Amino acid sequence: MKIPVFSRAHVKAAVKEIDRDSVPKRRKSTKFCLQVGTRHYPPKFVLALAVRNATGKSLLPTDHSGGAETNTRLEALGYTIVECSCGRD
Repeated sequence: MKIPVFSRAHVKAAVKEIDRDSVPKRRKSTKFCLQVGTRHYPPKFVLALAVRNATGKSLLPTDHSGGAETNTRLEALGYTIVECSCGRD
């Protein structure tokens, strides 16, 4: 599935939502994190929420890939992606 267009403002809203509601256990990151300040967020989940903020419809985990497909879209908006394992149990 092609990832719809979303903006930096949509990502910021997604991060605020995660700060308020947390990340569901099944949506935690396993290899990469979106770094905002000193906090880490799961890029694939952030992207799904950002798309929902932009279009009204969230992406399911099976609708798009993590890794390069997700990370490059967030990096294109000026965000930093770091390799990490903080979401693993």
